Amino acid sequence: MVLLWVVVILSRSTIRAHWWVHRLQTTDSADARLVYFYRLASLGDRAVPAVSRLLNAKDAGLRSFAVGVLHHAPGDDAFTLLVRVCRDTDPDVARIALQGLGLRGDERCVEELASIATGDEECRAMMAVASLSRTDSDAAKCVLIDLVRTSPHVGVRVEAIEGLEAIRTREAIGVLIEALQDDAVFEGVTEGDLAAARVFEAAGVDPRQRFDHPERASLRIDDRHVVWRRAARALRTITGHSCAFSDEETADRAAVAEAWRRWWRSVGTRDSVLPP
Repeated sequence: MVLLWVVVILSRSTIRAHWWVHRLQTTDSADARLVYFYRLASLGDRAVPAVSRLLNAKDAGLRSFAVGVLHHAPGDDAFTLLVRVCRDTDPDVARIALQGLGLRGDERCVEELASIATGDEECRAMMAVASLSRTDSDAAKCVLIDLVRTSPHVGVRVEAIEGLEAIRTREAIGVLIEALQDDAVFEGVTEGDLAAARVFEAAGVDPRQRFDHPERASLRIDDRHVVWRRAARALRTITGHSCAFSDEETADRAAVAEAWRRWWRSVGTRDSVLPP
């Protein structure tokens, strides 16, 4: 009896996890699902065996809940599952898994994200790039810099530039100046656009609405992303210099590029990252 009692005590978290997963699967109430999600997340790695079976559910919402729980499980089993779900057919489920790897931010997570960011699927690659920009990792910065220079996908180059701007990567100044020669246009939606659209939606505002001064609207969901303009904006954010570029004016690419090249020569060496 004592041995049985010990077994029950040691396995009670596992029993709870399987019960909560069952309740999660059998309720249609959004509030109830959130309750069971938070309960499972509080168990950390002890919830992984139970939630792993949700990853095969037909309901993408259930798969999303399972991946969210994995965010709170730091162990190897959760990492393996996150890597698997990065290939999920539902883009929102895959996005949450990629974000989970970005939150972990260790070397192996950066390697997995880099592998996806250099893959053939532009949309999934852009998600991976956005997650790389959330890691506090020198290796991730190097990947983003390399993607600006080498990625065949315009959307990935735009996403990488946005990431370098967000984390103010001074080591990227050189490659961003090179990107001023890139006049490619990405006409899709970036991860930053999607995040902003969700904020607008939560506030009950249509991001596509007409503004009094539409040319000054800093973010609209249907904006076109021009690589060189994104690079110029990132350079201004990182260095504090505008070098002939302004969002509020029609900037000439050749003039902007030449201004930055002159600035770059003035700092001495190409490896220098200090502003004049």
